[in-house]
Amino acid sequence: MSLLAIITGILTLANYAFLTGQIYPVFVGTFLQAVLTIVTFMTVLAYRGRR
Repeated sequence: MSLLAIITGILTLANYAFLTGQIYPVFVGTFLQAVLTIVTFMTVLAYRGRR
């Protein structure tokens, strides 16, 4: 689960780089950012490791 959270974090940074470089439209970047944020929150809530 933590690996998935790290991967989505890296994809979020790549999304930001693509948006600042104007690789794709803002609407696509906003949608992708929302999906990645939801996936990250799901992994955080599903984590059952040490507390």
